[in-house]
Amino acid sequence: MGRQAPTELDRHPDDKSIDSQDADIRAIQRLRFVFSEQASTLRDAVVDGFAVTPDTLNKIASPQTLDRVIRNCLTVRLKDAQLANDVYTDLQQQVVRPNGAPLRGPRFGQLDTHGRFKIVM
Repeated sequence: MGRQAPTELDRHPDDKSIDSQDADIRAIQRLRFVFSEQASTLRDAVVDGFAVTPDTLNKIASPQTLDRVIRNCLTVRLKDAQLANDVYTDLQQQVVRPNGAPLRGPRFGQLDTHGRFKIVM
C-alpha cells in the first residue's frame, strides 16, 4: 500500500516546512477565490480608469495602447472591425502628424475650451 501523508500527530514540533507549505497553498487558494469573485469588479475598474479623462489616459497608457483601445471602441460602436480600422486610419492621416502631434489650424480643426479636438470645415 501507498504511504499516507503525515498527520498533525506524526509531525515533529520543529518541522516548520510543512506548515509553511500548507500556509502557501492556503494563501494561493484564498487569492484565487478573491480574484474569481472580484474579476468583474476589477475589470470594470480598469475600464473606468480608461474612460476618466485624457490626462489620466496619458499617464496610464502608451500611444500604441491608446490606438488599440480607440480601434476596439470604434469596432464595438460600428460593429465592423474593418470599417473601424479604416475610419481611424483616415482620421489619423487627416489630423495627426507622423510624430503624433495633432495638426492645428482652421483647415484641420482646433481644441475647444475643454481641450477636445473639433474638426473645422
